Amino acid sequence: MSFQFVTSAHAADWAAINPDCVSDGTATIQGIECVIGNILTPIPALIALVAVGMLIMAGIRIISAGSEPKALAAAWSTFTYALIGLVLLA
Repeated sequence: MSFQFVTSAHAADWAAINPDCVSDGTATIQGIECVIGNILTPIPALIALVAVGMLIMAGIRIISAGSEPKALAAAWSTFTYALIGLVLLA
């Protein structure tokens, strides 16, 4: 059995790496910008995920508040702030 047609697999796509971050396979000082960019890139998605979770939690609290006005007001407040957060994120 020959493996000549099997492509090699890499942990990362080397074509997507910014050439300013790496010089001859070694990280450069500009690589710090790349690291910070890689850290900051998923943050909006995580914030959106938390906001959606807060919307779900607020909805459950609204349903379970029943006729208690303080609990209902707190749940609507949570819902409003989570919705404002999503709108500001977009």
